[in-house]
Amino acid sequence: MNSSELTHFSENALDGLNRTTLGRFGIKSSVGGDLIHKISSCPALIEAAGGVVEVEAAVNGYPIGNTMITPEGFNDDKVIFVRIWDMNRCRPVRIVKAHDEKIVCLTKSFDTKYFTTSSTDGRARIFDMASGSLYKEFTFAGFAVRVTLSPDSRFLAAWNFDGAITVYYAGSGEVVKTIESQVSPYCASISRDNRLIIFARENTAYIYDMLSGKLVKTFDLVKDHAAEGERSYPQIVMAGAKHCYISIEGNEALIRSIFDDSCVAVCAHRSKISSYGVNNKNSMLMLTSADNRTSVWELENYTRVNEISHVKNDNLMLTSSSGRHLLVHDKPGTSSVRLDLHNIKGNRLDASLYYFYKYGLDFCITTPPDAVSKTGWIQTNRPDLVQVERVDEKGRLVEILKNDDPRRLEYIKSIERPDIVHARINDFEKYLQMLDEIKHGANIRHITNRRNTALKMLE
Repeated sequence: MNSSELTHFSENALDGLNRTTLGRFGIKSSVGGDLIHKISSCPALIEAAGGVVEVEAAVNGYPIGNTMITPEGFNDDKVIFVRIWDMNRCRPVRIVKAHDEKIVCLTKSFDTKYFTTSSTDGRARIFDMASGSLYKEFTFAGFAVRVTLSPDSRFLAAWNFDGAITVYYAGSGEVVKTIESQVSPYCASISRDNRLIIFARENTAYIYDMLSGKLVKTFDLVKDHAAEGERSYPQIVMAGAKHCYISIEGNEALIRSIFDDSCVAVCAHRSKISSYGVNNKNSMLMLTSADNRTSVWELENYTRVNEISHVKNDNLMLTSSSGRHLLVHDKPGTSSVRLDLHNIKGNRLDASLYYFYKYGLDFCITTPPDAVSKTGWIQTNRPDLVQVERVDEKGRLVEILKNDDPRRLEYIKSIERPDIVHARINDFEKYLQMLDEIKHGANIRHITNRRNTALKMLE
């Protein structure tokens, strides 16, 4: 190794641009005040002359095993697009125009091969996750049809405000059964063996035999439920060969057999449970309380994985396809949504993902402060949405830097590290190794090449 390429980084050594030597890779000099950043609101959308394409892809191919889907609007805030994210790359990779009218339901299949949508136009659609192409369309009479796929993607259940739930063969579109429930559910789920279907209205859950249409069980989701706006998303879970439902009493989630009502497991949360949910793969249970804590449980043996403290959210708790992260929605502005990725086993916030309703494939991901960068790292294809501020020693705002200010450009360059963002989300040990390289010295050429490779992924 050429000894000139091996540098010991010192926070006190400044170069010609008034950066610390460490600052070239993330630590900024505090001369003249500290610089911090925040994600600003989106400017007004300017529609391209060519209009909007039906399907737009950022890359030619992506693995579907660790994907995420989010809704997106356009112009008049009509949410008619679906954005597909490759969480290995930590970026959106495809945008699909799903409907002409507002999307009211968006779900992903158990095996992540498909996603389903429904709209106020009376249509439900199944799309291929890998290509974004339309696989099957269903047309209904009525408004705000909602849909769900069975775990094996063989069946699609659809319903609207008249209370009738219709089960179809997903491939042929043939009707299997129509269940007259007399209530209009906000969510539904089919058991793993396609035997039962459960749906919820307000605080009551109903379980039907899917093929006969017979009502099997009715129960309260949360006993003494009083929280306005709190919703639970029930699923039928298994305990060995037993089909079970989840009922909440105080701070306990009781796993009970559907057919004999015996209690087979108890999951105890720290505080009184206000809502709960089960992930798409029916493998994890999330118990949430009003103090903004969520405990996560593995459903295979009903053991607790960890408890996460998070921001007040919009009552939509999810886990990533990999099961690594708890996804907590927060809405900092009308034109963007923040999705916090909490590492479940590590009990830490790995990153915050901002996506913009009106901006197609645009995005920004930020990480929390760490031992190297006191403001964290970013990955984005829209650096103009990163607002850089100079603050005094007490954290008070002194100045908002203009977009063309050399200090702002240099600051963003120093913290824009997609390779570090990827590592923190997907391989925490590698992330710590990268920080160690920066703190204690490493081959400059090696670090720069890795950073540049990661930046090319944004082009």
